[in-house]
Amino acid sequence: MLRKLFKRKPRLEARKAEDRITAVAEAEVRDQPGVEQLFREDPDREVRLAALAKLTDPAVLAMGLDDDDIRDQVAERILRVTPVDDDSGILAHPRVLHVAVASATTIDDANSVLRQISDTDARVAAIMANPAMRIRHGMAQSIWEPAALIVLEKAVRGRDKSLHRTVRDRLAVHKSGLADSKRQNEEADRLRDAAVALRDKDPHYDARRDAIEREWARLLDDMAETNAALAPFGIATHDIESVKGRMPDRRESMPVHAPTEAEPTYEWILDEAQSLMQSLMESPPDQLQAITDIEAKAAALKARWETTADPEPADDALADRFDEAMANIAQQVARARQLENVANDARAFLDKSAQEPDDPDDRPIHAMRTDIEREQRTVADFIARFDRPESPPVPEVLAQLRARQAALAGAHARCAELVQEIERAADAALGELGDLIERGAVPEAIERERQLRDLVDRLPKVEGQRFSAPLQEVGARIRELRDWREYAVRPKRQALCEEMQALADSPLAVQAQAEAVKNLRAQWNALGHSDARRDRELRRQFDRSAERAFEPCRLHFKEQAERRTFNLEQRKTIVAALDDFVANNHWENADWRGVERVLRQARAEWRHYHPVDRKVARELTERFESLASDIHGRLKTEWDSNTALKEAIVREAADVQASSRQATDKAEAIKALQRRWKAVGPLPRRVDQKLWQLFRVECDAVFETGNAARDRYNQRQRAVADANALLGELERRVDIDPSLDRNMITDYERRLHELGDLPNEVRRRADAMLQHADRIAVERQNYRD
Repeated sequence: MLRKLFKRKPRLEARKAEDRITAVAEAEVRDQPGVEQLFREDPDREVRLAALAKLTDPAVLAMGLDDDDIRDQVAERILRVTPVDDDSGILAHPRVLHVAVASATTIDDANSVLRQISDTDARVAAIMANPAMRIRHGMAQSIWEPAALIVLEKAVRGRDKSLHRTVRDRLAVHKSGLADSKRQNEEADRLRDAAVALRDKDPHYDARRDAIEREWARLLDDMAETNAALAPFGIATHDIESVKGRMPDRRESMPVHAPTEAEPTYEWILDEAQSLMQSLMESPPDQLQAITDIEAKAAALKARWETTADPEPADDALADRFDEAMANIAQQVARARQLENVANDARAFLDKSAQEPDDPDDRPIHAMRTDIEREQRTVADFIARFDRPESPPVPEVLAQLRARQAALAGAHARCAELVQEIERAADAALGELGDLIERGAVPEAIERERQLRDLVDRLPKVEGQRFSAPLQEVGARIRELRDWREYAVRPKRQALCEEMQALADSPLAVQAQAEAVKNLRAQWNALGHSDARRDRELRRQFDRSAERAFEPCRLHFKEQAERRTFNLEQRKTIVAALDDFVANNHWENADWRGVERVLRQARAEWRHYHPVDRKVARELTERFESLASDIHGRLKTEWDSNTALKEAIVREAADVQASSRQATDKAEAIKALQRRWKAVGPLPRRVDQKLWQLFRVECDAVFETGNAARDRYNQRQRAVADANALLGELERRVDIDPSLDRNMITDYERRLHELGDLPNEVRRRADAMLQHADRIAVERQNYRD
């Protein structure tokens, strides 16, 4: 209790991080400068976060945006304490914008901030940082820039299938629109060139110009659609008004050109009628628009003839020729319209006929042959309905019909070949079936009989009739064999049922249980299939017992699968952490002992999270080994450098030990080398121990020499002290002890001699004192005598 009374309040400058955190939590307004200093300079991340929670000044908080450890927390704090109308610009900082997007809870808020991020990579990173799929999709819907879409597509690949599909479809629209734009520009150039090349004197100018203008109008509509498709991407590929101006003006349309004085009126009209007839013969029969134009011009010529005949009728010969020409034109137009109707029906027929006649399927041959013959009749009827001379132009659909006719003829011939092939295969299967029955191979015989019946079912009725009797015979023999076989194997099935039941009631260890169930199942399947009711019941019993027997194994394997999945996720976490460590570690000033610990811990945890599915984790393992090799390579470079440094220290220690310097100087030099040794970074334990042994030998040699010299010095100092004590004692006895005699002085001399080698000064003083004492002792002896 007393100790609590004298307990000091935690200080912001305390040595322990936990004390500084407590001090920050209890800090008052007057402590704000100290809190700000901790936020800027404290080496402990938790202390800086505690200080961050106390700060409200955006200018001070902005200093933490460059701190990689806490920049996201700083940005969150800035968003929390900074007013929306703040004009300092801190809310526009890239990291603050990133966190604002990542923490947005509505699509509108996210998009309003996202528009402030100009860098493409930063925008995509901000979108992917938001944890809500709905928000991510809403932000992605606002992105139309192709460059941003490409970056976003790579970012969501393999992470968000729905969003990836949306972005990919949008990129496909962009690509398709650009391709359409290029094609439309080429089409515009082609139509313009065709219009420029069209001559005013061309008798079919109006019809051809009309056709060009129809295509031109369609092309302008297509360009408008392409513009609309590419508009969200910020791309305007066509200036429609400018494109319209590229088409040259049309000549003034005239129904027929006026005849000259040298040209008879009726002859000129007859010539125009002949020209129309020629144009009609040259026009493709499935181009109704060209035929309609010719029909209109023919009506105009007829009206011209009638107008000309009013004042002066033509002679009978000219009138007959004109009537014949008009009748021919009308007949050809009617025929062309009839051919167009036939062509439309033929196209519809060809579109519905999807089965390739030259690639028959596995249907019965008679059904295939019937379909082919029916289609042949239909194609022949269409070709006959065209009833057109072989002179060009030949309608495209007629060419397709003839190609189809040739293909159908080939398919019909192929049916005949298939009949022969199936008959040969059936004969071979019948022979093999007899061999299997003779050997008693019931399962193989049953399977071969099924295949034989499938082959025979494909044959036409006449060709398949000859296999009926052999099939009945072998079927009876197979049933007889199967009955005998079932009679023989039923006890085996019963025994297998009992074994499986016992295995279900008394399960073994998991792996042994799985192997036992698998083995019994294989034995059961080896007995073959049986249709007998009793055997079917045995089969049901066996399956139920097998399910019960395998249930512990299923649970075990499920746990193993879950464990492998968990291990895989943990390994993914390890790889992600290593990847981040390699990418963000300051390798120029790395803590190499920490790097050793990271690598050692990563490998230990990697081994701990085992097993995993090899197929799934192969790529992950390769990535881990690559990262570990990268770290080990950097570490080995540091080891090699440190090994060279310690080898140099060992050589210097050997030089110091072999030198002739004083022992104290040697000792100081060795201590300096020891301090350098401690400052050197890590290296492999085996190499470090070996070098340490060599260094220690040199150090011990130097220190042993110094210790011997120190011992000799101390021993000599003790001898000097003892000698001074004896001389002092002798001096006092000379002064006060009248019984001092020469024997006593001799004893003092012996004791001084036993002290060993003394300094010359002490030796001279001792000799002088001994002589003085001896003289005094002689004088006293003489006085007593």
